[in-house]
Amino acid sequence: MADKLDWLNQHFVLLLHKTVTEVIANENYKLPFELRQTALTYPQSDAYIYELEKQNELKKASEFLAYNLQHRALAWWGYCCVLSLEQELQEKPSEERKLEDIGKPREFNIPDWAKMPENEEPELKSLEDVYNIPEIKKIKEELEATRAKAQAEFDKFPQELKDKYYKVKKEVYDQFTKEFGKSPNDLINDLMKLANENLNKPDIDMEKSPIFKAEKELKEKIEKVRQETIKNIKAAVPQKSDEEKKEQTTNAMDSSYAYIVAPNDLNALNCLNLGNLCPDLPEGLLSLVCFWSYGNMTPNVDNKKAMVIKTPPGLAANGLNSLLLMCALAKGGTRKFEERIKLYFEIGKEIAYGHNVWSVHVANKIPPHKDISDKRFTGLVGDNEAFKGSLNPEDVSVENESLNSELKRDNVQNERLRSQSLQGANLQNSTQDPNLQNTQRKEVETEHKSHPVFTRFKG
Repeated sequence: MADKLDWLNQHFVLLLHKTVTEVIANENYKLPFELRQTALTYPQSDAYIYELEKQNELKKASEFLAYNLQHRALAWWGYCCVLSLEQELQEKPSEERKLEDIGKPREFNIPDWAKMPENEEPELKSLEDVYNIPEIKKIKEELEATRAKAQAEFDKFPQELKDKYYKVKKEVYDQFTKEFGKSPNDLINDLMKLANENLNKPDIDMEKSPIFKAEKELKEKIEKVRQETIKNIKAAVPQKSDEEKKEQTTNAMDSSYAYIVAPNDLNALNCLNLGNLCPDLPEGLLSLVCFWSYGNMTPNVDNKKAMVIKTPPGLAANGLNSLLLMCALAKGGTRKFEERIKLYFEIGKEIAYGHNVWSVHVANKIPPHKDISDKRFTGLVGDNEAFKGSLNPEDVSVENESLNSELKRDNVQNERLRSQSLQGANLQNSTQDPNLQNTQRKEVETEHKSHPVFTRFKG
């Protein structure tokens, strides 16, 4: 219908191949087993990407897009994702774990729902504390009242009866003392004294208990082994300081941006050298992705006539997929894994549309990773018209002609070298079997036909 414009500005203009089959054949893309039927149902590259997006398989959609995207745009995609991650970490830095904390025992925090109910009973340090317990205090008062009442009734007895009572009591106490060594009153006092002494005494002696003693010895042995391990790790794997990491990542971002703006031999070689200094960091891996996207594994910086060695198919795409996963799994930041995967796919998609291009930032003369203003580029254009660009087909064709002309000049010189080598070989093989000479000639012709020609696209 005329009012449905979802397709407007939703065309992939920087894809290398039209179909999924071509990407598999030419870019070394490994089609996942579970997506074979999807690729058969949606053989066109753009339809395949949209279907994966519809299935919420954004990570797999990004993987395919990386293998089918123009290589210079591929490097820009990685740059935008790393830029987005750096700005996240500026807002919420990651908590770096020190090497000394590896294996260190940590306090076990029990959640509130799993804790035992708090004991509301007061701490008992002496018998006076026991007597002050409300229940005990009430019982004690009742006993004293009963005793006072009994004493009052006893006082009403005749004196003769009282004397007989005291006499019998003395005989009973004497017999009890003779039998047990102490009177009942003495035994009660001893019991009270013993209760007072053992009121706060623990049930188990932690220092003398063999179980806790063995536990202490085991902890000491484990700590000793842990310290030795940390010492060996520091000796074998030198740790980089924060200043060194900052310098290396800054240089890697500078070289990556310089390569994207001007993909020449010098910038490609700089990306290789600076990326190898910190390949375990997103900025270093980005720099290596830029080098792999150049297409030539032997940049001719010294203007020496060297043969071009083509980058293996899929190497740059595989590197970018590793970079996206590294950024998505990075600690800290304001986004979670799924949010980053979705953001990186949206960035790649708008780059493939031609909406997110580097020429806008070249005109501003400030690299995005050095812009500290409030309106800086975040990696995703979105609805921000200030950073939205478009591809100019004339610029693309002019740049392609320029690059191909340079490569053709290199090819001519390589042909001269091959012809000289062939002439020397013919002189040496003039006396050899004609069939052998024909075989060598065919091999040279095959190598000449398979020599690659590279193209670049400008945003």
